[in-house]
Amino acid sequence: MYLHSQKISFEGNNAFKLIFKGFCLMLFATVLDITDNYPQLNFLIVVGDTVVQSFLEKVIGYTLSSIYLLLGVWKLLPFVGGLVADKHNLTLKSNILKDQVAKRNTELEHINSVLAKKISDLKQAQSNIIERERMVTTAQLVVGVAHEINTPISICMTASTHLGDLNSNFLKKIENDGLKKQELKKHIESSEQACDLIARNSSRAADLIHYFKKIALDDYSEKAHLVDVSLLIQTMKDSFKREIRLKNVDIITNCEPHLSFYSHTHVIIQILANLISNSLAHGFISRDKGKIILHITLEKDMLTIYFEDDGVGMDTKTLELCFTPFFTTRRTDKFTGLGAYIINNLVTQKLNGTIKCISSPLEGVKFTITFPVSNA
Repeated sequence: MYLHSQKISFEGNNAFKLIFKGFCLMLFATVLDITDNYPQLNFLIVVGDTVVQSFLEKVIGYTLSSIYLLLGVWKLLPFVGGLVADKHNLTLKSNILKDQVAKRNTELEHINSVLAKKISDLKQAQSNIIERERMVTTAQLVVGVAHEINTPISICMTASTHLGDLNSNFLKKIENDGLKKQELKKHIESSEQACDLIARNSSRAADLIHYFKKIALDDYSEKAHLVDVSLLIQTMKDSFKREIRLKNVDIITNCEPHLSFYSHTHVIIQILANLISNSLAHGFISRDKGKIILHITLEKDMLTIYFEDDGVGMDTKTLELCFTPFFTTRRTDKFTGLGAYIINNLVTQKLNGTIKCISSPLEGVKFTITFPVSNA
């Protein structure tokens, strides 16, 4: 661009130099009037006329071009003025939009902050409710165990009292020399029966206390513990013995004898307790009797729990929302809708396993739970 401008300027300067020289020659010839005395200088007049004529043509051409240019510029003035006005309006609107966007961004940041806090509060509330529900399940288990412990202890107390009476009568007969062989034999048999009752029921109570003490300790530990499946199932039956009797429900188990493994005892207890509670509360609500089947298998390092009942089942919509927190079909009965959600959370989060549910109306429900364990 710089070289092009210089070229134009250079050519223009040459043209003006020629014109200037022509005018000077014409002026010189006119003033001295030497054209008559020096005919040989006539060619200067011819040259000057030619230069002047060329100059006039260029001036006229430039003048016409300038006129056309001015007319074009004049016609463009309204359009340019409109563009300037539009640019000004666009600038104003752009500034207004920037202010509105800035204001809206500020409002959105505030709304997002409020929503984030509410979401955090809701998550905390949900966590508290879930924890409270878990504690309720644990409390139900404790109540069931307390009831079961009370039975063997009561039997032990009754047997020990009876044994004490037998011994008292036996001593009186010895003191009175009235003891017969048949009475001695009967006393020994009765004493053995009482001692057997005391031994079996005290052992049963001790097992219950030991097992649930182990569960309580395991609840605060991430370490895996040895799980005896037979004892686990019997404990669950004993814990729900009263509810099972009231609902007229049979629990049928199918497990390998002496099956044991290392895992989180309290988590498995929570899962089974919630499964049984759900079946008793929802599956047999309109049934006179029912059946629960529990089948546990161990293949290599994977444990599978098959749980099913022959209750009322679930429709497609209910099944899809089965593991959704706070979803329940019996809200009016003050159910929280967290049972299945807690089961799913325990299986997937605590045991790193999977859970599947199959159900249809009047066909009961089937749960398949699989998670890794360590072999005993």
